[in-house]
Amino acid sequence: MTRTLAMELGGDGITVNAVAPGPIATELFRQSNPEGAPRTQRILDNDADYVDPQDMLAELRSDNQQLTREMRRVHELCDEYGDVATASLLENWIDEAERRVWFLYEAARTESHSRT
Repeated sequence: MTRTLAMELGGDGITVNAVAPGPIATELFRQSNPEGAPRTQRILDNDADYVDPQDMLAELRSDNQQLTREMRRVHELCDEYGDVATASLLENWIDEAERRVWFLYEAARTESHSRT
């Protein structure tokens, strides 16, 4: 988020800094993270020693598709609670993730499917 804001505002001479102390115990946070609930990892790690390049492109594309779905879920919560600022940031990040999905799809296409 900081990098995106810095790139967008840097041209106007605005410096962007961030401090990330961790989550703030708001009502929305408590509803989404009940006490004692197990933490979940939505995108799984791949600790393989080797992954074929085509398989890696497909995995990265899938990860970005999943990330987009998760950000859309959060965007719905922002809309529900009237958090326009966060929803606006999410819209930019969703657009970026969708562009990555398209790029990874195109990068993984075989020569026989490419334009000549």
